[in-house]
Amino acid sequence: MLLVFISVFRLQAMGEGRHADSGYGPASDSEILKDAAEAVSLAEAHERDFIFSEAIRLRLVADSLYSLLSPDSLYADNRLCLSGLYYRTGKYDLAFRQVMDVMPVYADLGDDKALLKCENILGSVFYAVRDYEKASDYFRKFARGAEQSGDTTLMIYALQNLAVYANSMGDFRRSQSFMSESISLCRQVGDSSFLCRMYENLSATYINETRFEEAEEYLSLAKPLLGTIEQKGQYHHYLGVLRFFADGNSSVAVEHLDSALVYYGQGEFFRQEQSCLEMLQAIYASDGDYVRAYETLRRYHDNLAYSRERDVVRELFLAQNEILDNIRKEEMSTRRHRQTLILVLFFSAIAIAGAVALVLLKKKTYRIRMREAELANQELLNAKRAQELAAENEIAKLKKLQRFKTDRLVEEMIGRLSGFREEIADPEMRAELSSICTQFRSLKDEDEWREVRQFVPDQDTTFYNNLISAFPNLTVNERRLCVFLNKNLTTKEISAITRQSVHSINIARGRLRSKLGITGDNVSIQEFLSKFN
Repeated sequence: MLLVFISVFRLQAMGEGRHADSGYGPASDSEILKDAAEAVSLAEAHERDFIFSEAIRLRLVADSLYSLLSPDSLYADNRLCLSGLYYRTGKYDLAFRQVMDVMPVYADLGDDKALLKCENILGSVFYAVRDYEKASDYFRKFARGAEQSGDTTLMIYALQNLAVYANSMGDFRRSQSFMSESISLCRQVGDSSFLCRMYENLSATYINETRFEEAEEYLSLAKPLLGTIEQKGQYHHYLGVLRFFADGNSSVAVEHLDSALVYYGQGEFFRQEQSCLEMLQAIYASDGDYVRAYETLRRYHDNLAYSRERDVVRELFLAQNEILDNIRKEEMSTRRHRQTLILVLFFSAIAIAGAVALVLLKKKTYRIRMREAELANQELLNAKRAQELAAENEIAKLKKLQRFKTDRLVEEMIGRLSGFREEIADPEMRAELSSICTQFRSLKDEDEWREVRQFVPDQDTTFYNNLISAFPNLTVNERRLCVFLNKNLTTKEISAITRQSVHSINIARGRLRSKLGITGDNVSIQEFLSKFN
């Protein structure tokens, strides 16, 4: 113990005077970290012995050393442990402050698991001061995060929190369900210490429900797992309460409660001691032993004089308000900076928008002028094309008239020759006249096709060749009709070109459908012919 005090004194001296002006000069970062690690190691040793006040004092020494450096995970972890110690000793306002200090550090480090631990402590703090709404919010956040992380240890803590909260709300069945699930996880990971705590907590739940057989069953399961003085004290504490309420056996109850006080006295378990003393006072009073009841009550109040619980809610409220005020100030400062930035960006945006609008206006004016020039050129081209079309129409009309006269002349000659042939008896002369008539008709057809080729200049194409390959028996007129139809010409347009009547063209179309093998009305000749393109 003497060595421990010497170490603590040396660490405090280093933490307080490290950077003072002296002949030794400032310490290096590595020396500071080494000294802080020593303080943390000693604090952990005291915490294992449940000497929380010494553990807190050493953690504060380590905190003063870490504060000389930039905040990092070591700094945050030490403060998180410090908040847990404050919670265990009932100093909820200090636990709250420590957690709120380190949460931004963990957020910057991206340590989600540490942030979950912070939420767990905050939930426990608000539950302890009976702010169940906030406690429930933090416990549920912690449970969701633990489930998402897949960390079994965090899930055990989360289920324990939910069980305690459900029990305080009077939902004993739900509380037992959470505890049973937590016990199952403890068995999976082989955590006997936490399993012992779960058995003891479940036993306490059954005692509250006056289900004493189940409470005794879980205490018997916890007994072989007892390890720490806290677990042993809790075991005798609950067993003493159980013996009094289940059996009415005051002497056995007092014996177990006294044993619990012995175990609690080996560490710093103020709240547990107060609960035992309160129970002992009630037992003595019920037995009429008012002397012992008074002594126990006086001891209870003497211990209470050293407690901070009377002001803890007020101090936690003040701590919350202080932190909220700081947050509001930071938000106001941020809001002012943001407003200034928005104004600068706004006026910059106006200037940029004006410049862009000017450029766009010039471009638009240029495009309008170019479009006007294009329209003027297009009008000239359209006028020129109209003149060309008018000239072509005049030429076509003249050609058509000329062709009509020529056709009539040829028809008259063929008619006259045919009349002469009927009047002549000589067979050779008749044959010669028939040959001449045939030649005239052939020349007439050839002239007509040459004229048609002006309208269908690409008749000798892939389409035409594919069509002839598929249907070699088509006549010349049928082939011509196929070319016209493939060009999507109407019956009236074909009639104008071939100088045949519309009725004749329709009859020719019907015969062509049959010859091409087109049946039904769902397929047109044009659709059928398009596959030969």
